Amino acid sequence: MEFKKNKKKAWNVKKPNFFIVGQPRCGTTAIYLSLKAHPQIYMPEIKEPSFFSKDLNAKSMSNTLAFVKSYDGYLQLFENVKDEIVIGEASTNYLYSKVAAKEIYKFNHAAKIIIILREPIDFLSSYCQFVKCSVLEKNPDVLEYIKCLEDALNVEEPRKKTDKRHKTKLLPYYEIIKYAEQIKRYYKYFPKDQVKIIIYDDFREDNKKILGEILSFLGADTHYPINVPKANTSKTVRDTNISAFFKFFFKTFISRVYSSRELYFFLKKLRLNSVYRLLFNNVYLKNNPDKRIDESLRLKLMKKYKTEVVKASELIGINLVKKWGYDVV
Repeated sequence: MEFKKNKKKAWNVKKPNFFIVGQPRCGTTAIYLSLKAHPQIYMPEIKEPSFFSKDLNAKSMSNTLAFVKSYDGYLQLFENVKDEIVIGEASTNYLYSKVAAKEIYKFNHAAKIIIILREPIDFLSSYCQFVKCSVLEKNPDVLEYIKCLEDALNVEEPRKKTDKRHKTKLLPYYEIIKYAEQIKRYYKYFPKDQVKIIIYDDFREDNKKILGEILSFLGADTHYPINVPKANTSKTVRDTNISAFFKFFFKTFISRVYSSRELYFFLKKLRLNSVYRLLFNNVYLKNNPDKRIDESLRLKLMKKYKTEVVKASELIGINLVKKWGYDVV
């Protein structure tokens, strides 16, 4: 990726010096909101610019939600930085992207990287539920076919091919949990002392402690009162007819808003985006706490993906095998 700068503009904008790169469904929104409230930290209104993950398919979810395509447009996200000493963003597809690590390094080799890992089966279950609720998925056959986690994994390979019955705009399940492969890309470019690995279980157990560690890692004041908001709780679609309406509405209008930074901020000033989110979260969706996976299915999947956990453990020096219970399968 070449950074094409507009020569007519003289940017004196401070560059981001840290990136929360993933993974999704791991508390990144709560961390983003907490850090955004800190007086020494600046994070843009757009949580996931996805600017550095240009390798992902143009029709994928990540680029559908990419607000900025140009270097100048990206820097504009940070034009309101004042006295903040820590500047960052949180695009969760950067971990999955094969080019983001290199491009972030080229952009700012001194940047600090935050990676959050979740036990693979819990992650897959949560992500599967996210897929089922997503208005980005236009093919109803996919949503019908993915009725449970096991079904979703069974169609993994067909989804990657051209068969329209299985095509999806979302990221492949198994590919997202190749943690070692993804982390290696960041270790290749950034010294390990610039990369902080967080285990999602630890964040859930004591989020203030982990946020304190993040502040220390970033060089921000750790004594500032931390409020951890509840964000992105598990949801499910309320009604299929309502679902059809929201998918049509998203396709014809909202997706255009998300692809235009100017239109997004114009509607934000009018608070229309807040109205849409209110309707989306309370009419289209309803609360649906994560259901516990059937134990036999969990064990089957743990055996299948244990190798990935072992590789990640050895790479980061944390015994994830024991921490996540893979030592008994």
